Amino acid sequence: MTSLRRDPIVGTIRYSIGVLGPYPNRGDDGVEAAAHKDRGIVPSAATGSRPIDLERLAAVLGGIEAIDYAIVFGSAREGVVHAGSDLDIAVWVADAQARNVDCLLEIVGKVEDALGVTCDLTVLNTAGPVLRHEALKGRVLFVRPDREDAYVEFYVRTCAEYEDLMASYARQLAYRGYSCPSTA
Repeated sequence: MTSLRRDPIVGTIRYSIGVLGPYPNRGDDGVEAAAHKDRGIVPSAATGSRPIDLERLAAVLGGIEAIDYAIVFGSAREGVVHAGSDLDIAVWVADAQARNVDCLLEIVGKVEDALGVTCDLTVLNTAGPVLRHEALKGRVLFVRPDREDAYVEFYVRTCAEYEDLMASYARQLAYRGYSCPSTA
């Protein structure tokens, strides 16, 4: 069973093909777990920490024409998926038509089939500045040569928006009488 959920914190939609256990906000559906088992995908909690072939991941994602650049972030950015974690991937999809649910679920399916680990896909085009900034802390898997300038523009814009947002949060906290660390 395919699931969609809106992340209330960052205001972006997360796409997930499956659930392998009682994860928060994802439900617990035995049908999905069986589908993952049939595809050879096991929950990382069942296998402990396991390495991820980042070159293979880059090749899989690079083979999808709709993706301009991709980043692996979160706990898997060093190439290891820890027990209880999934693989967090952020992608920029230039073509708005390719951002439909079916295309995004196909991307997740290809990654899960190739690596045998659950995947959480973030679409950078629609993500908020906090999630985009978090993704930029990860490891860039690839940037298409003709999209390098667009990636640099995205990077600069994301950092500027994040800094503006943090300064706004600091002002709001100060207005309410809370002390906060400097944002400079």
